[in-house]
Amino acid sequence: MLEETRLFSRTGHLLPSEKSRVSLLFIFFVLYTALLY
Repeated sequence: MLEETRLFSRTGHLLPSEKSRVSLLFIFFVLYTALLY
């Protein structure tokens, strides 16, 4: 939980392109973990 908030606070300082890419990776990670369960 703490790691997530730190990650989001860090992505807030990135460029829009970087933020969108990180969010895309985060979405794919969530979908991947959802498939495991």
